[in-house]
Amino acid sequence: MASVRSFIDRIGTEEDVSLKNTTDAEKGDSVEKADSHVEWEPLWLSLLTRPWSALAVIGSDTSTDVSRVADVLTSVGNRHGERTVRVVSALGASPPQVPDIVKQLSDTPLAGDLILVPCDPLQANPAMLPILHATSGVVLVVRLGESRIASARKTVSTVGRDKVFASVIVG
Repeated sequence: MASVRSFIDRIGTEEDVSLKNTTDAEKGDSVEKADSHVEWEPLWLSLLTRPWSALAVIGSDTSTDVSRVADVLTSVGNRHGERTVRVVSALGASPPQVPDIVKQLSDTPLAGDLILVPCDPLQANPAMLPILHATSGVVLVVRLGESRIASARKTVSTVGRDKVFASVIVG
């Protein structure tokens, strides 16, 4: 199996950010041990280079903790203080709940807040598709050594490469 790193290199967008200093798998670090948000600031600042009001944070498969990534990014974003950043979780959303989540996202530009939306992987919960389409873009989270390239490719293909604002590799 080819490595996730080589897949992310092939995506090749300028905004792709590897948080190797924060999530170096060889040192056993993980997203939970990101005491200092300094490592996350380059990712946050790269997200601000494009206009958006809501970004989905989606894993390429079920091995990633997208909720934690969204929480850390929310904290970093709120420290910068330009606009309020909040989380609207879509994790575990069933088809009847999707319209309410989409409505929250469509009301966001009026409130002026930025919203991060942790989402289930598409393969695990196809109900995420309308939510992904309602967001301005996607932050794709992959787990080093565990995520399958095929599922990451499928996610990128489904949402559209132009909607992938950044890729985060966690260890």
